[in-house]
Amino acid sequence: MKKYLQIGAVLVLLWQLSACAGYKFGPAGDFNLKLPTALEQRSVWPNPGQFIYHAADLAGYVIREEENGTYNRIMRILPPGVAEVSMTDIPVEKAVTYNGKIDRSMAFHGDVAVPVVSIAADLAANEALEIDLADVEEAYLQDETFSEDIEFLKRLASNHSATGNRYWIQGVLVTRVLYRKYSQIDSKTSVGYAAFGNAEGKVFNTTTSFFRDRMLTMVLLDLNALWEDLQARETDGGPDNVIPTRDLIRRATKAILFSPEALDSLANPSAEEQ
Repeated sequence: MKKYLQIGAVLVLLWQLSACAGYKFGPAGDFNLKLPTALEQRSVWPNPGQFIYHAADLAGYVIREEENGTYNRIMRILPPGVAEVSMTDIPVEKAVTYNGKIDRSMAFHGDVAVPVVSIAADLAANEALEIDLADVEEAYLQDETFSEDIEFLKRLASNHSATGNRYWIQGVLVTRVLYRKYSQIDSKTSVGYAAFGNAEGKVFNTTTSFFRDRMLTMVLLDLNALWEDLQARETDGGPDNVIPTRDLIRRATKAILFSPEALDSLANPSAEEQ
């Protein structure tokens, strides 16, 4: 028993020393790690409110961007053999996840926003964010149900518009978000709660616990892009020039960060659909 008390006393002493004196941190191995492609290509509806409980109603719909920046449902198009779409829990082992520490640069690819980590766009140069993303529910039309069906893809693409943007919602997912903000400190400053260093030698510290949130993320196919690729597929000629159908889906996937109000109208069918 005396041995364990001595070990405990040493551990407490080490903790006190590290909190009271400067501590040299090695770089965090999970700083600015690349997002999984499935998350990187995800569109985001930041504040869906109570509609998050009815999100499955959107899967399979064609939506149209209006001149005022809002969106309306046009029609629902489901792959052959699919009668309805419901929200289901995603097993932990199959969930798409991301955990890491990021700075503001992760919120953009050039001038294009990365919707799922758009929260980092508001960080200052001396701030970082620890973020944990995990899909927990989905209403999703899997690629296998239509990716090899060229006639179905043509049917989808026929709803493109030369005068505006139209998208097909392949899936909607409820994504759990945990995050907390860090501020840069002098490397010799005492630290508390949690701290890490990055590859540039900067040290970040936080005194807050994680905030918990949920967002509605979506897989959207840009029907104008799909239409153009289908036309090119038919006119380029030769098997070596034909775009595989699975690549058509990948190339048409569009990541959009919607404003909180832009999709409010999606909670109800449009007049032309009724």
